[in-house]
Amino acid sequence: MNINESKIAVIGGDSRMLYAANCFALAGYECAVYANNAVFAENAEYTKAMTLSDALTKSDIVILPIPLSRDGYSLNAPFCDHRLFFRDIIKFIPDTATVCAGLTGEIFEGCDFSVLDYGSDEYFCRQNARYTVEGALSIAADKSHVAICSSKCCIFGFGRIGKYLAKALDALGAEVVVFARSEKDRAFIEYCGYDYEPYTNTEKVLCDCDFLFNTVPDKQICEHFRYAKRQSALIIELAGVSKSHENIINAPSLPALYSPKSAGTLIYRTVKRCLFDKEQVER
Repeated sequence: MNINESKIAVIGGDSRMLYAANCFALAGYECAVYANNAVFAENAEYTKAMTLSDALTKSDIVILPIPLSRDGYSLNAPFCDHRLFFRDIIKFIPDTATVCAGLTGEIFEGCDFSVLDYGSDEYFCRQNARYTVEGALSIAADKSHVAICSSKCCIFGFGRIGKYLAKALDALGAEVVVFARSEKDRAFIEYCGYDYEPYTNTEKVLCDCDFLFNTVPDKQICEHFRYAKRQSALIIELAGVSKSHENIINAPSLPALYSPKSAGTLIYRTVKRCLFDKEQVER
């Protein structure tokens, strides 16, 4: 693709997408934004499209948010005053365009245009996890009267976010307990110096914890929260499986809230690398 000839449309999403759009505009691409009225803290170099058709017509690259959708039918566009359904978006996307989106699932199956799921890029996932952990620590420090360095912190799950979170909490001096379903994680968790516990021990272990971080996208996991709630532990929900109430803080998309410029630049660099630098998405 020729940098001087590519037209980019950035549709929906939060403030991260505005920073990503600005990066493309500053790099010399013609870039239009639609369905995103989030606050942008810097001088905008991108243009604002008045209609969906204006943004997408003759576009070479269409960049959509991560996550792509919250319901499977409409675009994730929290700063738009109306819903954008995929059936309406798809009809304006040229067949020759490349659609870049995060966590696409089966939404674009059968479409003629090509699709790049930047949410599957390993470097992107790892960096995004680090930004999520920074946000989670900010919430913990701001919303609790307990110092992290002298606290007992329990983590549900040991995926990317769980691993980075455990490392950060341990570095701060917290007692770290990791709950994991897989016995194969036990050796690595204990090797890192954390305490391993199976989910069958939640009632016993959570009775004196100060912070509980959930990274497991499974609604059944919420059944264990009640043991931490009895002790007024602060529960930070990072997987979006429970609603905010009492001492539970629902904290999705933390990079957009705490580090939108870094997160937006990460989207820009990932998409640019995969499309223009001719590197394959890491799986």
